[in-house]
Amino acid sequence: MAASKILGVLGGMGPAATADFMKKLVELTPAATDQEHLPTIVVNDPTIPDRTLAFAKGNRADVLDAMARSVRRLEAAGADAYAIPCNSAHHWAEDLQQRTRLPIIHIANASIKELLSRPRSGDRVAVMATPVTLASDFYRRKIDAAGFNYLETPNAVTDAQVLPGIRKVKAGDIAGAARLLNDAVDALYTCGADAIMLACTELPIALAQRLARDERLIDTTYALAKACADWRRSGATKAQGNQQSRTESIACSQD
Repeated sequence: MAASKILGVLGGMGPAATADFMKKLVELTPAATDQEHLPTIVVNDPTIPDRTLAFAKGNRADVLDAMARSVRRLEAAGADAYAIPCNSAHHWAEDLQQRTRLPIIHIANASIKELLSRPRSGDRVAVMATPVTLASDFYRRKIDAAGFNYLETPNAVTDAQVLPGIRKVKAGDIAGAARLLNDAVDALYTCGADAIMLACTELPIALAQRLARDERLIDTTYALAKACADWRRSGATKAQGNQQSRTESIACSQD
């Protein structure tokens, strides 16, 4: 392994999701000693404005500016690449990449790789996420490109179950979140989903028990942590394409 490689983590969106990502990163890194783990610099900044509210109100520049400040801190501290354990934040990924030399390990690319590794029972993939992530459409594009069919999540499911469930996780009410989010999963299966992307990093926290027994659910936090561990093993630091396309992620070990 290349001990000199350092991963930056743009965290705090939210803090529990960042902690979940770090735990999974440690678990997915093959290591027998402390020294064999991936050196990581984390900027855990919960003061970054709420992505859903900023998107709804049109105050999107404030989110970008706050994230850019944190990425510059990662860059100054010596990170070679960075990850963001927040799906909604990837709405700003392309603009963020214009403000840093660091390549991003993109959560959606990692999640598609994880989807492709699972037994395939059908083609229809639904995405449980915030309105920001759904409107950004990057999951739809990547799901289609991977040969699956994107299944629209009904607005009623997002508004009545997914968003309230996310808010409950952020407030520490994991049991209450689990009740809502399990209902959302059931609703999407009823709509015909063959697989479901848990494309908000709060969702796997509340649905941990169900994830342990349901291979049709894709934990995007787990997928991102796995991609970061693969990046360490491969020693890769290059991004795909030119500066504009750098948001399409680090080339992981399968590329």
